[in-house]
Amino acid sequence: MHIVFWSNVHGQTGVTSNLTAISIFMALNYRFRILLMHNEFNNSSLDESLMSQYELDSKDDSMFDIGIDALARFSKYNKLNKESIESYTTSLIKGKLDLLIGTSMKNREAFYKVFDEVNENIFYNLNKYYDFVFSDATAGDNYSMKLLEEADLIVVNLNQNIRIVKRFFDSEIYLKYADKCFYIIGLYNEDSRFNRYNLVRKFSFEKRNVVSKISGKSNNVGVVPYNINFSDFENSGRAIEYFLKNINIQKKNINYSFFYEIGKNVEMILKKLGVDIDINKLGEIND
Repeated sequence: MHIVFWSNVHGQTGVTSNLTAISIFMALNYRFRILLMHNEFNNSSLDESLMSQYELDSKDDSMFDIGIDALARFSKYNKLNKESIESYTTSLIKGKLDLLIGTSMKNREAFYKVFDEVNENIFYNLNKYYDFVFSDATAGDNYSMKLLEEADLIVVNLNQNIRIVKRFFDSEIYLKYADKCFYIIGLYNEDSRFNRYNLVRKFSFEKRNVVSKISGKSNNVGVVPYNINFSDFENSGRAIEYFLKNINIQKKNINYSFFYEIGKNVEMILKKLGVDIDINKLGEIND
């Protein structure tokens, strides 16, 4: 299944951080194999949050052999299979979480021209070999609009700026895709006047559920509290390490609410997609 993380604004809602945290938690706690990819140019915050600068510099020297560019070239003239896909992706958590590094091309139009020729074939095969493909879609990008069209689920990332939230609900994207949207309020602060309860009461996060709007409760809206510790680990390419360090976090820990909300988001996303949580959840991390 293809899950696209997207926002109506750039750099204000924590799209990449939310995708990173949710995908790592899902990989560590469920029986899924997940691929991460993005359509950013130049420096990618997704690549940088998951790999050290040394690893990124090393990858730059072999960009011809790995990543989206190499996969696109190969798929144009060859049949994709499990082995060929694995050879162009970077393993982050063995057998659980992989990364398809973004393009090294400098010309956006040239890249999309190449990728459009093989886009359908690539996603068809990625969905065969992975349980979930997570795409980090750049705001305001025409190709991102194509990703939204093809997605099984759109994770709309918002914040507590009432103007940004209103702008989304007034948009054509909401009217067109509301039924396959799940919402995350990123960089969340519970003490804000516009907390989850008040936002749910004000906006139609569940289009046909009047009770949800009246009660201020919704299974279609999650939050990701701002966490400076996670941010610091991300900035040094150690996002996975942060989750591993806190794998047995206790309720009394100051960071507990962050992990609790990430876990709730994962459960709500899986339920919306009709995935059986009990069957797929791991009892132990190395189960």
